[in-house]
Amino acid sequence: MPLSLKRALSTRSSSKRDAASAPASDAAEPSIHEELAANANDADAEALRKETLAAQVAAEAEKAAVAAQAKALAHAAQTNAEANVQAAKDEAAAYGAAEEAEHAKDDVALRAEEEQKAVAAAAAAAAVSENDAKAAKKKEEAAAEEEKAVQAAIKQHEAALAAFELVAAKRLDEAKARAECERRKAIAQASVARRKANAKTESVRAAADAKAAKARMEAERKAWKARTEIEAKAHKAHQAAEKLAAKERAAAEKAAEKERLRAHKAAEKERLRAVEDAEAERVATHLGEEEASRVENSVQAGDDIVALPVNETWASWLWAGLFGAPTVESSTPTATAAVEEAPAVPAKDAAAPVALTA
Repeated sequence: MPLSLKRALSTRSSSKRDAASAPASDAAEPSIHEELAANANDADAEALRKETLAAQVAAEAEKAAVAAQAKALAHAAQTNAEANVQAAKDEAAAYGAAEEAEHAKDDVALRAEEEQKAVAAAAAAAAVSENDAKAAKKKEEAAAEEEKAVQAAIKQHEAALAAFELVAAKRLDEAKARAECERRKAIAQASVARRKANAKTESVRAAADAKAAKARMEAERKAWKARTEIEAKAHKAHQAAEKLAAKERAAAEKAAEKERLRAHKAAEKERLRAVEDAEAERVATHLGEEEASRVENSVQAGDDIVALPVNETWASWLWAGLFGAPTVESSTPTATAAVEEAPAVPAKDAAAPVALTA
């Protein structure tokens, strides 16, 4: 049930009880105290409900910070995967270059062998009988040279593979280290931003709650003082009326009771207005600090998304009416700037949406 309707029904019921207990002044005093206790309980229940709503809004801000942290972790994982792919590409390119160099060296060795064989065959054909021993010796020397060339090519290939593996391993380690560094940096930045926003929000909420409690206590004190004065005047009027005749005394008591009820209604109306003004100011302060912290966290995370509720509520409707739709600008807004730039709103207009909040 809305707060204003509940208080109106409470006032009406208390008025009926006062009217029923009008003939006896001693019976009216307990009903007045009961009315004060009921109104105080209603105000405390409403304050508790507002605190619950503030806790829900803080939970939503925490969810937005966790989503930003998850996004930073996903970005770090993607960077690590890209580094692994690039290292694999570099490894394949180096291996291909080494293979091509090895094939080229093999071709050179084969051509040299063929040339040596052709020279040996020509020499053998020119002087087979005279140079059999020399041809055999040259053939052995050619075979030895060929074996040396093959062994040298194998050693060069192994050296190239070892160098490539060393470079590829070093690049992979560097890429992994950079990705891990970026991930830890993103996590630290998100954590620091969340702690700053929580500390700022809590301080502003505490100040707003203290101010609202002080205003509520002041309203209760004024209402109690007004009721005390009204009861004293009514008691004096009853004492004066008892000295009159029966008919005159009844008329005087009726007029005194009517005046007492009117004064009670005026005092209760003033108290309710003061309490509603204090609650409206507190809720507006909470909403302003919450929106500023959401925008600041969104800009720091770089996602250009302001974490507002999807479904419209009375709180979001009040925020849109007071400050307009939130936007993410190039400069990072602060909580103080968001509160200072808010337009002044009359207390009667600001209290209406709060009273209707279910």
